Amino acid sequence: MTELIPEQAKRPVAPDPAHPAAPGARNAKAFGDERAADAYEIVGTIGRGGMGDVLLAVDRRLGRRVAIKRLRPERRADPAVRGRFLREARAAAALSSAHIVHIYAIGEDEEGPYIAMEYVESALPPPSPGAPRPPQTLEQRVQASGVYRPREALALLLKVGRAMETAHAAGVVHRDLKPSNILLDADGEPKVADFGLAHLSGDGASGTSGGATLTVPGEKLLTLGYGAPEQEVDASRCDARTDVYGLGALLFFALTGKNPRFFREDELPVSLRPLLSKALATDPARRHPTAAAFDADIAARLADARPAIPTVRTTWRCKWCGTVNPIEKRFCDGCGWNGQVHCLECDAEMRFGIQFCGACGANQAAYESAQDLLRRIDRAVAARDFAHAAALAESPLSLEPAGPAGRRLLETVRARREESRAALDRAARLREAIPVEMRAGNYERAAAAIDELRTLSAAPEDQHAGEREGLPALVESRDLDRIERALAERDWTVAGRLLLRFRGETKDGELRAARYARLLGRHRRLRKALAWTGCAAAAVALYFALAPLAAGSSSKTLRALAGPYLALRAKSAPAR
Repeated sequence: MTELIPEQAKRPVAPDPAHPAAPGARNAKAFGDERAADAYEIVGTIGRGGMGDVLLAVDRRLGRRVAIKRLRPERRADPAVRGRFLREARAAAALSSAHIVHIYAIGEDEEGPYIAMEYVESALPPPSPGAPRPPQTLEQRVQASGVYRPREALALLLKVGRAMETAHAAGVVHRDLKPSNILLDADGEPKVADFGLAHLSGDGASGTSGGATLTVPGEKLLTLGYGAPEQEVDASRCDARTDVYGLGALLFFALTGKNPRFFREDELPVSLRPLLSKALATDPARRHPTAAAFDADIAARLADARPAIPTVRTTWRCKWCGTVNPIEKRFCDGCGWNGQVHCLECDAEMRFGIQFCGACGANQAAYESAQDLLRRIDRAVAARDFAHAAALAESPLSLEPAGPAGRRLLETVRARREESRAALDRAARLREAIPVEMRAGNYERAAAAIDELRTLSAAPEDQHAGEREGLPALVESRDLDRIERALAERDWTVAGRLLLRFRGETKDGELRAARYARLLGRHRRLRKALAWTGCAAAAVALYFALAPLAAGSSSKTLRALAGPYLALRAKSAPAR
């Protein structure tokens, strides 16, 4: 008999090498000797994909409709494709979620391996009386009925996100979230299908099944626009943030009907731009770290979108003493304050608690919200939490300036956003530059980069702390090696210049520098002695060259100077 899930998922799903399971082989023993046709009545074909075909069938034992997925004949002999196909069953079978297509069983017969899974009927009318309703994907739904309204799209993606939370908790990363892999049931509820590119932790994390490598380092697995950018480089190094990108891509499609490969913020509602910009960030570090964080962001926006119940103000609270006064009271019963404030736009006097200024029409609540947001941004900047500051600055504002004060307020918020983004970009460039400078031996530049990076971090003590502490010793060792190399090459000038700039950090370094200084001093003394010897020899030669002229001069002084020369010549003359 074909074994049922979840028992099947508890052990490897690759065929047993002792029992042949090649295409065309009969009575294969990898999963049992029961053919799919014996357990299921095949009704017809639902769809075809790049890896396999999906068939509609009826379970003979339970009488329920199922979808059977089979490898296409030309793909059965490929070990990698076969391994991915079987891994899909093992990945999805371990998951229990109302929004993930359930796997009922896996088996193998003369036509190769197959997966029996839940058949998801849509709300579409059946093609004929008595026939089941056909399945419908999110892609087909948007193409047929148009895009979702923002609140509906958020609610839909929250359910898909919950399913991904379940998958990630079980160590499964889908890696192929796209509209054609989201099925909608008769109530419009989403179900995630097709775990063929799933990445498993534990045994699955290695990417192998039955000895065949399923995802090798450097392999690219993605659907353009819906696959995260890191999948274009190396699909084996994906994590939960890869599926966060897929969730953001699905939300963008549900809202616009377009491929997020051409993502543009101006096509989205203002309130959802920060959410989508974060989820679809090219750098994984700037996305939501987990599907749970993405879901929490969506849940918060759904809560904010709930319509407020209009109320009539009957009281006002004194901002000085907190006393609650009836609206008709012009003076506070607690402290006597007259309840007068100034408009945040034109500075005109107005009654406290009045939303719109009578002079300029400015919405005081919107101005106060913008000012409060600016204060929060400034606190984040002061704490060097530029990521939080940028996220705050991207928050939607309902402020419609009624004058220059409101425009300056909006411009200040935009300026803080640009400053925060620039700080984040600069920090990213510094992180890339530090290892490059370290490898090149430019330790001073690496130290400057680390120090600058610390000014852009909320936790400066954590930024390359170990490397920064070891830089002085590396600088000392590098400079001593340079001095030694210059001395070996007899480049005395460079050696002397390096010794002048050298600053010892250790006792051994100072001893080496002192030894090099002695060698350089000895060379300088020798060079000075040679210079003085040369000068003396030149002087003697000049004297003997000029002495004959001085001896024949009429000047007594010159003849006196030539005296030693004449005496020496007389002494060396042969005796007669």
